[in-house]
Amino acid sequence: MGTSDESSRDFTSFVRILFCLLLCGCSQTDFAGVVVSVSGVDATVRALSAQVMLDGKPARQRELFNGDLSRLGFSLDKGAMGLLAVDLDAQDGEQCVVARGHGEVQIGEPQRYEISIGLLPLAGRECQKKPFCSSDNICWEYPLPQGNALSGVWGTSDKDVWAVGDAGSIVHWNGTVWSAAEQKTVEYLRGVWGSGSNDVWAVGRRGVILRWNGSSWSLVQSPVTSDLNGIWGSGPNDVWAVGAAGILRWEGQKWAVPDPNPAKFINAIWGSGPNDIVAVGNDGTVLTYNGTAWSKVADSKTTAILV
Repeated sequence: MGTSDESSRDFTSFVRILFCLLLCGCSQTDFAGVVVSVSGVDATVRALSAQVMLDGKPARQRELFNGDLSRLGFSLDKGAMGLLAVDLDAQDGEQCVVARGHGEVQIGEPQRYEISIGLLPLAGRECQKKPFCSSDNICWEYPLPQGNALSGVWGTSDKDVWAVGDAGSIVHWNGTVWSAAEQKTVEYLRGVWGSGSNDVWAVGRRGVILRWNGSSWSLVQSPVTSDLNGIWGSGPNDVWAVGAAGILRWEGQKWAVPDPNPAKFINAIWGSGPNDIVAVGNDGTVLTYNGTAWSKVADSKTTAILV
């Protein structure tokens, strides 16, 4: 865990740079200075988050400005040249974005440059959910919403995507920001799949199974205690999970292990429909399901671990 990437600017450094930009014009320096005049700052705005890009690449780390927000100042690296773009997010007291602004200027010789940016109010506040926190209230501060490794992703659209990973991490993309779901397990989650936006499953180490009902995640009883690696289904009442114990199936009431179980140490599963499913695993194992029974491909042409 670390510190936020939107840290407040050191006051002494800020005053020195702004004094140079406004009074001296930086005529004796070999770096370009930029003064940003901001309009549209109303009483609800408590801070400005600034992203500075030069020719489409970050020129500075994202910074958070407090205090007098009508005029901002910063410097660029020596030799910086190109199209400078400044994007401002205006935040209220709850760190929700309430307005945005954009400005551009062409940077050439080392001198003072000025940009005027007008903030435009948003139709609604944009608020990030709280960062990922463990059950004992240890929370990620950087990066946000969390920094654990992620290993599975699934979604219904570009505005509804789930990703899962280490330490029970579950994060959701709503088309604008990633936010962390409440932690329900500390186990490594390896796979995620859903039949719709209100029915999503996640599986992981030690047989853990979680389900999303549209408003919250909850643990579901698992018939195994060994690792689960992947999950896929053709509908809400036809879901398959695979792992060290082999294959599990959900048919609407509970998870069960088929008898006989066609193989163990299965790593991934996918299908085009309820009668056409493929699962792969260790030692080149390839299994197919035809809607009635699983069968093992006799010669998969490999002994590698398939995932």
